[in-house]
Amino acid sequence: MIGWVCASGWVAALPGALGPVDFLKVDGTVLRAESGAGVIVDLRGTNIGGWLVQEGWMSPNGYGAIVREAWSVVDAKAGEGAVLDGDDQTAWELGGEKGTDRLVVDLSQLTAFDRLAMGTPTPEQMMADLLVEVSKNGTHWDSAPIRSVSPVAGEVRIDFKDVHTTRFVRLRWSGPKGSTLRIAEFRLLQNDDYTVRVALEQRFGIEQAQSLRAGYQREWFGEHDIDNIQQWGMNLLRIPMNWMQFVDEVGNPKPDAFERLDWAIKLCGERGIYVMLDMHAVPGGASPWASSGRAGEDGTGQNPNGFWTNPRYQEMTAEIWTRIAEHYRGNPIVMGYDLVNEPLHRFDETPRAGEMYSESALAKAAMYDRLYRAVRKVDPDHIIVIAAYTVAPPDNTAYIGTPSGFIGITPPSYHGWTNVIYQTHHYDMTHPRDWQAQNRLVEEALTDIAHHQREWDVPIFAGEYSLYSFQDVWAKWMAGLNDLHASWTNWTYKVRGVADEPGGGDWGFFNTNLNKIPDMDRDSAEAIALQWQKFSTEHFQRNDKLIATVSRYARGEPLESRQSLSRDDWVITTSGPGAGAALMRDGAPRSGWTFEGAHADDDWVQIDLIESHTFDGVMVETSPDQKEAYPVHFEISVSTDGQIWQVVEQNRGFGNRMTISLPRQKARYVRVGRPGSLQNMPWNLAELNVWVKETPDVTESENGTR
Repeated sequence: MIGWVCASGWVAALPGALGPVDFLKVDGTVLRAESGAGVIVDLRGTNIGGWLVQEGWMSPNGYGAIVREAWSVVDAKAGEGAVLDGDDQTAWELGGEKGTDRLVVDLSQLTAFDRLAMGTPTPEQMMADLLVEVSKNGTHWDSAPIRSVSPVAGEVRIDFKDVHTTRFVRLRWSGPKGSTLRIAEFRLLQNDDYTVRVALEQRFGIEQAQSLRAGYQREWFGEHDIDNIQQWGMNLLRIPMNWMQFVDEVGNPKPDAFERLDWAIKLCGERGIYVMLDMHAVPGGASPWASSGRAGEDGTGQNPNGFWTNPRYQEMTAEIWTRIAEHYRGNPIVMGYDLVNEPLHRFDETPRAGEMYSESALAKAAMYDRLYRAVRKVDPDHIIVIAAYTVAPPDNTAYIGTPSGFIGITPPSYHGWTNVIYQTHHYDMTHPRDWQAQNRLVEEALTDIAHHQREWDVPIFAGEYSLYSFQDVWAKWMAGLNDLHASWTNWTYKVRGVADEPGGGDWGFFNTNLNKIPDMDRDSAEAIALQWQKFSTEHFQRNDKLIATVSRYARGEPLESRQSLSRDDWVITTSGPGAGAALMRDGAPRSGWTFEGAHADDDWVQIDLIESHTFDGVMVETSPDQKEAYPVHFEISVSTDGQIWQVVEQNRGFGNRMTISLPRQKARYVRVGRPGSLQNMPWNLAELNVWVKETPDVTESENGTR
């Protein structure tokens, strides 16, 4: 029995638990135990997103009303100020001649929002006569397109299609002559973590707001979740954090800042799981998206958030990390400090001609150097995580492997950093149903990682990624990372979205929680607490296919190989008319078969394998010219005689090339069907394959990789 002493007290190591000999340090391109002198340790795990920092798409964060203290009405007429006076009984009316009336509110500074709430009795359908415009300078105005309008609690809430970062908001009424729009209150809302935290503190006070959030944190992530991570063979948990977990808005330390972290770290250590501490949200916001804690996207090409322009924000970040490093100095469970999540200085961080490093890369490196040295003063031993992160111009929504995230940072030798690991994030969010795009992302990223691993002599950590529902691409990615001794954590452990939503499905090992999200603007503290209790993992659906795929490679098992059955003698028939059924086995993806005319209910394609075969998977591929024409839902059935059929898989379609795993079967006939009435959806099948897994023997690593 071994143990160690850390700031939170004595922790004894249990059998299989992490102890002092497990302390990790960097050795060239790998991590080793025994402070760098022991066996190689490859870290494989997941993120517990939505816990210590919430994201509205994945966790029940709700919307917070933005503080209005510095707002004012400009071009004021008598009574216009009623829209900001906090009194629902006073109001301002837009009306008169069509298109002449307006209301302009000055927010005093650039402010990010994506919801407008107005106290008004105006019928919802009349909101079509309202034009909302935004301006950064009060001179040039842009329209703010509306996504939806809904009445809630005596007011109308308008959700916009995009987040707007602006200083001025103008309402113009174009209703019929003589009609009016009565506005009792004008409020803007945002669902980033910062705004919701501030709104809760404004409504309930700091102490009660902290209590509410602590209750939520107990529900979102519990001991049973850590047990799951251990059972799936994972040995790393990346914990995204918000700076407001540690200090208040002016930087005063919070007394209970480490309570939940200490709890999680202790339980992880007992189960042999390392913890990476990720400052996911820094003061002011290091990138302009709500996913990094504070929204601020304004389309200027430069991140408008304050972290890069406010010296106090960077100073506060250094102070917070100093406190964290002091608290966890010497603790072997904490594998390292991820100083700033997804730092984005500008949208285009590509070096100009003749430059080795871009201005943004140098600015980020200088920021990292400041934080690195602050930590090293109090903790010389823990690994420090540096983000190799940028976006891919001109598409600022996809964080992908080309161009490389490494263009946004300098190598460790530039500032003399030691004992560091470089982190990459990999997403192609613009092509979620495109197998070729996701596969290309993986191939390019693996090449990029191997290159920088070698050239910069540094370990690489793929800290976030999702490859949607393409399980074969997931497997290729994680097996490739394992071959490089590159560590990884997928994003994320659980999400509340349903399986076929962009924010659901294979973004989490658990998904589909349809319970009510608290209305942070209207609900009582008691109601918020009760609603948050419905977001413990037991209220989610388990994603067994993703768990099986990821846990296989977390355990270091080799890449599954698949042997396609010979298609030479297949006889393919269909349930309806259409030319080219035989082309589904010709190996030419641009040739294939499409239903002619209207589609019938329960359409199907049937393969006669000529004789019985053992198999455990089917691949369905559309033509590159018809990538969206995949079965939106599918049903796979098997038969030994072509008469009696057994359904072995029924699920949603997920893309233009679907590799579908099945329980192992022995049958002669296979049907791919589209259950139900989906007559308006085209259906193209260019290629069909039936395959069987050939799993090589698992052997122990010769270097003792843990």
